[in-house]
Amino acid sequence: MYKVKPEDVIPTRTSDEAFALDDLFTPTQKEAEKLARVWGQMAKQFNNPTSLTTLMRVVHLFVDTRMKPFAKQSVCAVGCSFCCKLDVQINEIEARYIEENTGYKVEKANRVKVLNNDYCPFHDDETATCKIYEYRPLSCRWFFTADSYEYCLDPNVAHAISAENGIPADPHLKELRSIIDRANTGDEGDIRNFFR
Repeated sequence: MYKVKPEDVIPTRTSDEAFALDDLFTPTQKEAEKLARVWGQMAKQFNNPTSLTTLMRVVHLFVDTRMKPFAKQSVCAVGCSFCCKLDVQINEIEARYIEENTGYKVEKANRVKVLNNDYCPFHDDETATCKIYEYRPLSCRWFFTADSYEYCLDPNVAHAISAENGIPADPHLKELRSIIDRANTGDEGDIRNFFR
């Protein structure tokens, strides 16, 4: 779905042009310093969590800061939601965080993974935006495209994206995903397995 306002449309690139960008994951000095501080805060939370909400807010701050260089090169815009039909891999920790902060209740379903024809349960069809954007899962936070949103229409088309099957290309974020998955003691799967 594409409901981007004409004044918000970002010029697209070919995949070759996007792959040629060399600074997609290079943070500025200021961003690198912030990343180091937030990583320290995150480590403290993992070792002695005060609450799920506090932990996930620090995790989200780290991810959002880490993805800032890629986001600056991204062609993603408010009102573009082609990626909202992709599987959104979450675990019980993320599902409970969404539940605690949005009022949406976890309703587990035994959904067999198939190619999605349905939007994420938090997709707003009127605006093509996310109803829980502030609390969106990690898979959504680190997913951007640097070439053309039109390539997102077909999941089989190779293009310049920041994550593949919910796994980020950045090694720091891969490590973070691994840490959170190891801390998870509940279920994991597509967001549609947790919310309807």
